Amino acid sequence: MRRFALILLFGIFALGGAASGASAQVSDEILKDTAGRYKLSDGKASCVLTLTTEGSIGGYEAKVPAACLKAFPELGDGAVWSLDNGGIALSDTLRHRIAFFPEQEGATYDSARKNGKTWTLTAIDVAPELSPGQQMAGKWVMNADLDKVCIYDIKSNGAGTAGTLKARPGCKPAWAGRGLVKWTRKGETLKLLNAAGKPVIILRRTEVITFSGVLPGKVHLDLQKDFD
Repeated sequence: MRRFALILLFGIFALGGAASGASAQVSDEILKDTAGRYKLSDGKASCVLTLTTEGSIGGYEAKVPAACLKAFPELGDGAVWSLDNGGIALSDTLRHRIAFFPEQEGATYDSARKNGKTWTLTAIDVAPELSPGQQMAGKWVMNADLDKVCIYDIKSNGAGTAGTLKARPGCKPAWAGRGLVKWTRKGETLKLLNAAGKPVIILRRTEVITFSGVLPGKVHLDLQKDFD
C-alpha cells in the first residue's frame, strides 16, 4: 500500500463510455503498491472499498461493500479497477468506464464537472503489524442509511476485544440518547453497550475497519474508522 496519503479526484464519466485501453501490463510491484483499502467520499457520504490484485475482466477486482453500493450506486456490482497513465480507473465488467482518478500527491485539486459532483479517493494504510487493539482504537463514524449520525472516540484493550466509546459533541439528538459507553468484540461480532452492560447495537465486521448491521425498521448501520 502506498505510504503517503494518496488523494485522487474525479468527475463521474458517462456510464456508457468505453474504458481506456491505456491500462496495459503493469509490474507486480506497482500493482501491489497501488492495491489496498481506499476511502471514497463525495463530501457527504463515504465508505471504504478494497482494490485487490485478483484478475477480472477489464482489470482487477474491486471489493465494494454494501455501504459503498448504497452511497455510490454508479459502482454497481462487480466493479473492476485498472491503472491508466498513473491514475486509477474504475470500470464495470463490460469495460465501460465509471470513473477516473488522476494521481495527486499531498494535495486536493478541485475541478468543475458536468454534473457538478466530485469524488475523493484516499489511500488508507492499515499496517498489518498493528495489533487488534490498535486497529480498534481511534476515531469512528456511525452512519445510519448513509447519514452521519455520530462520531465516537474508541479506546481498546490490547487484544481488541473490549473497551469504551465516547460520543463527540454534535451527534444527532435521537442518536445521542442511546447511551453507548462500552463495547465488546468476539470474533467478527461487535456489541455496543450501555452503562449497565446491556447490548444496544450488534454489528458484524465487513472490513478490517468497518462494522455493519441493521436496526429495527431496516435502518442500515455502518461504523467505520476515520483516518482524517
